[in-house]
Amino acid sequence: MGPRAFKKPFSKLRLYPAALDFKTQSGTIKALKIISIVYLRKVDIVILASLISDGDDLANPGRTYETSTFSSKIVSRIREALFDRKLNPGDFLGSEKDIAKEFGVSRMTARDALRTLEAMGIVEIRVGARGGVRIATGNLDRIADAMAIQLNLVGVSSQEILQVQKSIERTAAEMAAINANEKDLDRLKSLLDEADGLLLDRSAFTRSSREFHLAIADASHNRVLAMQLRACRFVIWSDNNGTSSPNIPERVIGIHREIYEKIKAGDSEGAGKIMYQHLDHIDQRRRALDTGTNGSVSGIC
Repeated sequence: MGPRAFKKPFSKLRLYPAALDFKTQSGTIKALKIISIVYLRKVDIVILASLISDGDDLANPGRTYETSTFSSKIVSRIREALFDRKLNPGDFLGSEKDIAKEFGVSRMTARDALRTLEAMGIVEIRVGARGGVRIATGNLDRIADAMAIQLNLVGVSSQEILQVQKSIERTAAEMAAINANEKDLDRLKSLLDEADGLLLDRSAFTRSSREFHLAIADASHNRVLAMQLRACRFVIWSDNNGTSSPNIPERVIGIHREIYEKIKAGDSEGAGKIMYQHLDHIDQRRRALDTGTNGSVSGIC
């Protein structure tokens, strides 16, 4: 049986004119879009006709065109306002309805933009009578987690991480020697004392050692350094990073105590030097593992 013929081809016809901006390599051009929706019984046929000015040919296959949606424009404007310091953490932007009215878009478009902004961590959305949209409060752990995920997804190697980690931790130790306060020093001393009782528990010792390194980054009072080190931790520091003999953790504790004493004494250069040598030794041990030249040695920290 062939295609069914309709006796009454057109039941309704509506025209919707709308101005569009098309971004091209030569600039922005204007277009008039006329959408004719023809209701053919229960079947909707959409016809799109675009009248282009400025002599640009959208059918030219040699050009690349990008249509910017209203939703993405809202995201861009709020993001730019944040970086321009026109918006600050906690600022109230209003309800979804308010934002739709502010930008002259539908609530569906505003909702789409807000979902994107929320996923980016720029806004927080609360529902209810006292709900609404606010600029989010920053969360460095969230940034570190997101960074670690992306590093894993692109397949960054442990060697690449260690190369960066040596520089990060050297700088962190140097700055900790300058900026550490009594609370920071107490935290470092407490972790050293804790590690003394964990020599035979490989996983627990590794976790304690890891916290010591993070505590030094925190003692630097540089949040960017601390965030970067936490991202590295998620990628390469395993809780099961054990040792082959008790001698290695004892030596590690000794090195950690040297770093602690340099930080306590305010010796920035000395703290950074010992930290770099410590991590470089770990790097060499891991290289040996990768090449199979010394299978009995495993990294720690």
